Amino acid sequence: MIELHALVDYENVQPTLKELERLAPGFTDVWLFHGPHQLHQATQFAEDHDKVTCVPRSGAGPNALDFHLSFYLGYVAARCPAAAGRCVLNIYSPAPTNSAMPANASALGTSPHSHQPSSSANSRPV
Repeated sequence: MIELHALVDYENVQPTLKELERLAPGFTDVWLFHGPHQLHQATQFAEDHDKVTCVPRSGAGPNALDFHLSFYLGYVAARCPAAAGRCVLNIYSPAPTNSAMPANASALGTSPHSHQPSSSANSRPV
């Protein structure tokens, strides 16, 4: 069984465990990225469910949590090269950023909604 790590932007998306299972079916690990004002909710979520790791946001600013999540995505990919990853977040950027994402994903040979590896020999699931 392939490990599936779900990285959740809890600052902008607060899924229930049932919703998370629909968004990242078969997840094995959950990384819950939260802001300082969400410590109680994030800790409660982690206490209620196995395999949840709370990750408090470091730094401040409009994209601090996004950068933190990106760093951990690289960390998970390096520690678990055979694992797959699913980021659960709310994208609310201006249209030019959003419209570029599907084109970039297609250029990489993958879908922005899939955690499946592309057919490229150098790519692997993250």
